[in-house]
Order: sequence, then C-alpha cells, then structure tokens
Amino acid sequence: MHARAAVPQYVPGRSAEDVAAEYRLDRVIKLASNESPLGPSRLAREAVERAARELGRYPSDGGARLRRRLAGHLGVDAAEVLVTNGSTEAIRLLVEAFATPGCEAVVPAHTFIAYERACRLADVGVRSARMDGDTIDLSAMAAEVGANTRFVFLANPNNPTGTVVARAALRRFIAGLPPHVVVVLDEAYREFAGTEVEDGLNLRGLHPRVVLLRTFSKCYGLAALRVGYAIAPPALVSAMDQVRDPFNTNALGHAAAEAALEDEVFLRRVVRHNATARARLVAGLRALGLEPVPSHANFVLVPLGRPAAPVVEAMTRRGVIVRSAGMSGLPDAIRISVGLVEENDRAIEALDAALAEVMA
Repeated sequence: MHARAAVPQYVPGRSAEDVAAEYRLDRVIKLASNESPLGPSRLAREAVERAARELGRYPSDGGARLRRRLAGHLGVDAAEVLVTNGSTEAIRLLVEAFATPGCEAVVPAHTFIAYERACRLADVGVRSARMDGDTIDLSAMAAEVGANTRFVFLANPNNPTGTVVARAALRRFIAGLPPHVVVVLDEAYREFAGTEVEDGLNLRGLHPRVVLLRTFSKCYGLAALRVGYAIAPPALVSAMDQVRDPFNTNALGHAAAEAALEDEVFLRRVVRHNATARARLVAGLRALGLEPVPSHANFVLVPLGRPAAPVVEAMTRRGVIVRSAGMSGLPDAIRISVGLVEENDRAIEALDAALAEVMA
C-alpha cells in the first residue's frame, strides 16, 4: 500500500465530449493531448476500412508484417523492432524486463511522467536530474548515474518543454554511460523537429543498450489506434517480447500504420502545417505578454507566473481544453497543443479572457 501510494498518477486530458456535456457547450476545442489536427492520411483511413472486414479474427501477434515493414523503412533488422500499444507500453515492458532489486532510473526533472510511473510501479528508484532552464541538462543527468543505475530516460524533443539537446552533447552523454545502463531515447515528437534533432538511429553504435521509442500517435495522426514501437538490439527486444501480453496491438492499428508509412507526402504536409501554425500560436501568446518556451514539437509550453490550474479551468469553461504542466513539476505553466489555425486563435482568445478572470 505504501509503495503504490508513491506512484504518480497519469491524468489524461479531458475529452471534448465530456467538457461539452458538463458545460453545455456546442463546440469544444481540445488542445491538451498533442494530437494531430489533420488526423491520419487517406491511405491509413482506407486501410482501416479494409481491415475492419476481419474484426472477428485475432490480429497477428506482435504485428509481424508491421515489424518487417518498419524494419525496411528504418534500415534495421526485424529482430530489432518491437510493436507496442503506444510508446507507453514500451516503457513499461522495458522496466519489467530489465529491473533488478535495488536498481534505479535517472530522469530529467521536468519530463514525461510515464517514465517515473513505470519505474515506481516496479519498485525501481528514481533519481531526478535538474534542468538547465527549460532544457535537459545532460551533465546533471550524468552526475546522477551510479552503480545501481539501470535506466536513463531521455525525451528528445522533451515533453512538456518542447526543447531538444545539442547533437554533440547527446553523443558524448550516451557514449559515456556505463554498459550496464539501458539508455531509453524517446523520440515521440522527432518528426516535428526535423534537422534540429539528432536521429536516434545514428546513436545506436555509441552504446550497447540504446533503445529508441517512437509512435504513430502524433505526427501520423493515429492516436486512437495506439501503435508505437521500440528499436533496440535483438537481445533487448527479445527480453521485452517475453513480458509482452499476447495480442497487445490490434489489426486496425497494424493496417493503418503500414499504410501511413507509405504516405510521405501527407507526413510532410503535417510537418509544414505544424511549423506554420506553431509560429502563429507563439506570436499570439507573445502578444498577450507571455513568453512561451521555444518548441521543436507540436505543442508549446507557456509559463504563466501563477498557478496554472485556475487558468486551465477558466479556459475549459470557455470551450478550450489545454493542459497544466503540473504533472511534470511545472504547476505554473500550461501546455498548448498546436491545432488548426482557427483553433489556435480561439485558444489565444480564451487564454486572454481566462487570465483576466483569474487576475480580477
């Protein structure tokens, strides 16, 4: 009971349907969960329709065909790929497969709560490394690594700050870690960063236990289907596969993900939209006198200089759902997902009104 009480709770963003019902609103804009406003590609939607004809059948266990397709797309062996129920399942499988009594994990002070949650559930100690402002401080993380360290978790770009770490510094950091450490590089938002972020595939030769986490939920717009994947040395993939539940991913997700990989034109459109809409959103925030953190992802972190919870509630009552960064240790900041241009403009209006309300 005591150990479970220490586990941080992940609180999902509220759904538009729930908010509309509670506040009797005709329209609700959800900018809380970093979903793609453009949704999936036409090819992915059509693939789901075809796959739906076989709903009475179990999916391929482990998504063998998708694994092969990903391997070919990435230039790796299929034995180095594991398909998971979102990247969050991959985090849990890693910890379950490699945790040992008394081991610890090192995480940045302000990052995705799923790393700490998975570790606490497995009784793995967590050491939090200070940040360098809004950016992950690799020197501080290295200083926390010791003989008992089994995992190092690093998101690049980082969630919720949207910042990236320098290429040369990241290479030195990974190369300098002890061989017994499992280095987990979460690249859920890498497509939005473009050349500003190091491709994790280029880092695998620097350390024997580098694990890359990626997802189809963000840039590919398949959040509802929960398809993620890990790229790791075959021995690590095999160990994770042994603790994986059977049929952990579904046939609709497999089909949609395979098709999404084929539609590179659509992917480039999503990236272009995000860059343009994010710039407009940042300009609107600055016009309110706020200074958002420079982001390389599909969201923007906005320090408010006051508790975020009342502002989030006031915006929600106005039909715009955003996210407090309190779960990541930043209770005075909100995270706004980049939506359609008109959605972002509405968010600026709602934030302006909410700030006026809470300051009155």
